[in-house]
Amino acid sequence: MAGFDRMSLSPLRTVEEVIDLPFGLSWEHVSAVLPDLDGRAVEECRALKRYEIQGLHDRAGSEVVSFECATRTGHATRDVFVKRSPALEADRHIQLAAAEVPLPRVIFTVEVADGNQVLGFEFLDTIGIDFDSSDEVRELLALVATLNSVDPAALGGAPTPPPGRPEAEFTASLERALVRARSMSLLDWSSLEVSDWLEVYREARRWAASMPRAVTHGEMYFQQVGRAGNGPLVIFDLATIGVRPRFSDLCSLVEGLERYGAGEQAALLSSYLDALAIGGVTVPSAADALEELWRLRVLSRFQSLQWLTQSLDDAELGLEALEDNIATLRGDLLDLGIVRSRGPR
Repeated sequence: MAGFDRMSLSPLRTVEEVIDLPFGLSWEHVSAVLPDLDGRAVEECRALKRYEIQGLHDRAGSEVVSFECATRTGHATRDVFVKRSPALEADRHIQLAAAEVPLPRVIFTVEVADGNQVLGFEFLDTIGIDFDSSDEVRELLALVATLNSVDPAALGGAPTPPPGRPEAEFTASLERALVRARSMSLLDWSSLEVSDWLEVYREARRWAASMPRAVTHGEMYFQQVGRAGNGPLVIFDLATIGVRPRFSDLCSLVEGLERYGAGEQAALLSSYLDALAIGGVTVPSAADALEELWRLRVLSRFQSLQWLTQSLDDAELGLEALEDNIATLRGDLLDLGIVRSRGPR
């Protein structure tokens, strides 16, 4: 997370241009965007592109659209984040909003022929938080704790995330990644063979299977939260919501805390655990929570390894991301006493 700049993720104001309505929308679909729309003047409405989406969004399935229409009192323009999404995401919004999780407001939902939906959300002009601000970090941790405190029954009949790749297929890809990492001398700090590394991975999977479960985002990172103006921090991209090991979301965010000293890191972790407790969840001690978190992060680093070795030519990832991933894995394995280093750490 070094060098993170939330302005590089937030919508970028661009030169205004008229566009067609995206994703098969019609003006009848979006008439609710402006509550005082003069129905007789729908044909005079325009869709404008005024913002460019930045960061890690799937740009092929999303767009910031500015709707300009005549109203009974003049003209009005409203910016809306429009997204083509699986139907499950709208369901998750309804379920989590009922559980009082802070979310962007849904302005319209339109069914499309392929079984997906086109969703219109309130425009968030700021994406991410300032990790140099402990106040914003606490706000983020409280938001994540609110999500993690939701009763899994609130998700209805399908709380488990959809299955990923078959385990044998994934393990084979991980083995190839480990072989490549060894060939690049990135694992020379340990005497483990590839077969030993695979056994460490399998043991990490067994740990995770025994951990308490909670409602989690599944792809939680700093680009999955934002705010409209000076409003509250909200969480979005909900299609991956499901029940996983309870610290899965925290595991994705913890590197952002490493810029703080040990004492403040402990205080921030305690603020997350306190927020969980306020949500009615029984929480472990800080020491037990840390061990559970590090063990879970070991698994997440193994899971990331195979696609990072395939992304060495990616301008946003490259060798640095792979090296950082292995450095974190090394630190956690050494701290937990699972692997010994044969050289200086």
